[in-house]
Order: sequence, then structure tokens, then C-alpha cells
Amino acid sequence: GKAPPPMRSFRESPSPGVIPNLHPALLDAIENVLRFQAPSPIQRQAIPIGLQRRDMIGIAETGSGKTVAFGVPLCHYLLNLPERVLQSVASDGPLALIMAPTRELALQI
Repeated sequence: GKAPPPMRSFRESPSPGVIPNLHPALLDAIENVLRFQAPSPIQRQAIPIGLQRRDMIGIAETGSGKTVAFGVPLCHYLLNLPERVLQSVASDGPLALIMAPTRELALQI
């Protein structure tokens, strides 16, 4: 399918009604803990796709924000799970699997 429009800021959805706004707790962490002002180019493209739970491959330079680009949609999804689902799934095993090609990269994530 066609890729959604890129996001211009973390605060507003690029496609209201189609792509959700970020969870308030996640938005607070992005702005006040990570202190990000605006999404990087890879984040502008990848986050809307991830919020639609679609597959993607993101290719960008080291330090461009790829980990955040993939991590934000995952955190948004987990923060929006109903408490009853979280409790039942959490006792069964992991809620997500993040793979990295090297130990050094895994430690950075």
C-alpha cells in the first residue's frame, strides 16, 4: 500500500483519524526526558508506518534516530494495551522482541 504522509511533529498525527496521536506518556518522555524538538527524517517517515502496524525497512546513517523510529510505535502500542491484556500477556512471556546484529548495538538499544 501507499505510505502515509510523514509526521511533522511528535505532537500531531500526519493523518488525523487514520494514524493516532502519540500516547501522552510517550509524548512526555520524548519531549521532557529525551528532549527531542522534532522528528528526524527517518522518524518522520517510519513512525507513521509503525503506528499503522505495517512492516517497514528503514535505512539511514548511524545516529539518525532509527532506534527511536522503530521504538516509538512499539511503546505507543504497549502503552495503549488494556490492563487486563497486559496482565495476561505479561505472565506468558515477552511483549516484544527486539533483535540486533551485535552485542554492542543491543546494549545501545
